[in-house]
Amino acid sequence: GWSPLLLALLGGDSNLPTVRLLIQHKACLEHTPSSRKGQTALLLASANRQEACVRELVTSGASLSVADRDGKRPLIHCASWHPDAKAKRACKLLIESLADVTVRDSRGQLAAYTAALESGNAQTAQMLRDEAQRIQERAQLELLGVASEIASTATSEGGNSGPPGGKKSKKKSKGRS
Repeated sequence: GWSPLLLALLGGDSNLPTVRLLIQHKACLEHTPSSRKGQTALLLASANRQEACVRELVTSGASLSVADRDGKRPLIHCASWHPDAKAKRACKLLIESLADVTVRDSRGQLAAYTAALESGNAQTAQMLRDEAQRIQERAQLELLGVASEIASTATSEGGNSGPPGGKKSKKKSKGRS
């Protein structure tokens, strides 16, 4: 069934005091009703544009990587909120809390960025694209750093450990064959 926390979220941001009280009394943030598998409190709040409840759930440690039946994560829901400024605030909170801005949809597109664009949220889309690019650039630099470390280690150890051409010579064994 529906937990008290999920029921409180049905009342929207006006139920924030009740949501806080339930969280303080250790309500399960990841409970999902049997009738809506995967529908956690954060997914419900983000799908229903409840900015204050999303903030409370995120700061209380709700999982940012959960997805609904359609594969949408909280960041994707928030990216489509109106007005754009509200969407941007919610997405910024989720990104600062380490939501994955690089998740791609079935077409291979950045899912949250695409949701923001399709909703007409240009500022939010720009912020999401910039963050995804920053993450990609950082990952590339990390890969280059690892590659240069490997190259420098190989050089300091005298190059590769085998003979030229990469083939190792076979030693003849003494004894019976």
